[in-house]
Amino acid sequence: MVTYLSEMQQKKELASQWHERGDLCKAKSLYQDILRKDPEDPITTHMLGVIAYQTGKPNKAIELIKQALLLDPDSADAHYNLGYIFKALGKPEKALGCFRNTVQLNSEYYQAHNEMGSVLVKLGKAKEAISSYRRAIAIMPQFGQAHSNLLTTMETLGGLDKNNSSVCTEKNMRIKRCRHGLMLYNLNDQYIGRSLDIYGEYCENEVALFKQFIKPGMLVCDLGANIGCHTVFLGKTVGLEGKVYAFEPQRILFQNLCANISLNLLANIHAYNSAVGNHSGSIVAPIINYSEDNNFGGYPLTKIGPGEDASLIMLDSLSLPECHFIKIDIEGMEKAALEGARETIRKFKPILYVENDRQKNTAELITFLRSMDYRLYQHLPLLFNPTNFFKYEANIFGNTPSMNVLCIPRHSSYEVQNMDEITSFDRYPTD
Repeated sequence: MVTYLSEMQQKKELASQWHERGDLCKAKSLYQDILRKDPEDPITTHMLGVIAYQTGKPNKAIELIKQALLLDPDSADAHYNLGYIFKALGKPEKALGCFRNTVQLNSEYYQAHNEMGSVLVKLGKAKEAISSYRRAIAIMPQFGQAHSNLLTTMETLGGLDKNNSSVCTEKNMRIKRCRHGLMLYNLNDQYIGRSLDIYGEYCENEVALFKQFIKPGMLVCDLGANIGCHTVFLGKTVGLEGKVYAFEPQRILFQNLCANISLNLLANIHAYNSAVGNHSGSIVAPIINYSEDNNFGGYPLTKIGPGEDASLIMLDSLSLPECHFIKIDIEGMEKAALEGARETIRKFKPILYVENDRQKNTAELITFLRSMDYRLYQHLPLLFNPTNFFKYEANIFGNTPSMNVLCIPRHSSYEVQNMDEITSFDRYPTD
């Protein structure tokens, strides 16, 4: 009996792992095998319902989750997921009942309070929705989605500062007048979109550093431009006599980038739907569901696997006439991009600003940058800026920093203040 339970537990854990990794076929097969041995397992029945929804079978999902609730009526997670499905199917009354059941079972279930607010808005009960959003925030102060929903609902009631008001909203896309201009963004983006929506800026503490180095007339490269938060600033700062070369391999983010360039009339920005590496060819960009909450810019590119083919180029292949500043934020491909820009860097000695948030890559990255004869400085600006453009006081990012290396040519005259020089990669960037 002990061996049997151990085997079942191992199978459940393995099924859960496959589910979390997104291999729904393997997870489903294991869940079904578990149910054949224990047909009244409520958690496994519930998980099969979740997979049914994830594979486009909402009615089957509802049937399975209701069955799970008959087996365990006190499962807050099952009530929540049932409500989520009803909400997606456009049945707000049923969804509301499920979310209310969820918070009755677990009053601290902040996601359910947030979703309850969303369906209350659909039911024309905006004031009640605001209370639900505020309850979600009280439980989880850094829950950015609830902050964004609260601001949106307050705007509909006329209770929001006009400087924070939307220019246009269509489904999960929105335009606002932000610190550096008009910005189109996805409300489901956990970092960039959410920051623009709540604060009217993104990672402004990085921009404050850029202002010390970027001047009119310069040529700047933005590798990993995403939707253009920094690109727009760079384009306006270098002016008509300067140029910005911006690279973004994800097709949807690239389209958003181009929209923001156009909204701000920045003809001096040259945008490429390409990744940047140490050779020319192609690479695979992930397929992402942009209608669901996620960190869209946090996905690495791969050599093979499911996804969309994207162009891969070397910066050196552009034969730039000059280069003063290169920003690199490309999810672990930083060293490869630097290798493909070796001649550009050797010739022009631009200032480099390189993301370094993957500990396993730090040693090689720091060693390479030193070999190019640069002085390196640790720059860890916090994502939250208390003097943000919309003057919103709540901090949804906590003490989360952006992890970067500022690289100054060794023989340049630039003076770097209030930053630690990196002398050993063994202590960077966690100390």
